[in-house]
Amino acid sequence: MKVTGAFTIDGDADLVFTMFDPEGEARWAPGWEIDPVFPIPFRPETNAVFRVTNDGQIEVWSMLDFNPRARKVECSSGSGDVRVDSATAEKIELATSYGNVHVAAAEGADSPK
Repeated sequence: MKVTGAFTIDGDADLVFTMFDPEGEARWAPGWEIDPVFPIPFRPETNAVFRVTNDGQIEVWSMLDFNPRARKVECSSGSGDVRVDSATAEKIELATSYGNVHVAAAEGADSPK
């Protein structure tokens, strides 16, 4: 299943972009609190890993691509016990000088138990 969406935020794209790194999202998304895994001390970068508890379930997030200069971040997340029960991929790109944000998310099928 693929879910896509788009929304617009008025503001400088460089500033808006900071709202979508793991720590920046905590400033506006209720309940979003990261538990850093890599690197320590945590900073958003390609291959960074962190956990988030969402509705009592721990999700593990990996930053597949983080390029502030291009205003691009791509993440993947999964939740579950030993096997990944569900997976989500998010890609955010800000291509203009104003905050026109496009978010795409794809959910993977449950893995066999």
